[in-house]
Amino acid sequence: MSSRIDESNGEIEGKQLLAVINHPNYQSNPLATIQRHLESTQPVIVEEPKKKSNRTGKKEAKKSKASSNAQAMDI
Repeated sequence: MSSRIDESNGEIEGKQLLAVINHPNYQSNPLATIQRHLESTQPVIVEEPKKKSNRTGKKEAKKSKASSNAQAMDI
């Protein structure tokens, strides 16, 4: 049963491939045609820029305070 499905899927895919290859837009500029197709069929994902964390700055500030306190104790 699954081999029949595979064969029919293969026939459908083969016909689709021939239709694409014989299309005038594809023949004139294949890469641009594929790009246009992907742009029109794929969802657009907008990535927001990641917020910069100021975690290292906070740690550095704590370290500098700690070292100044240690120096004050030595005196």
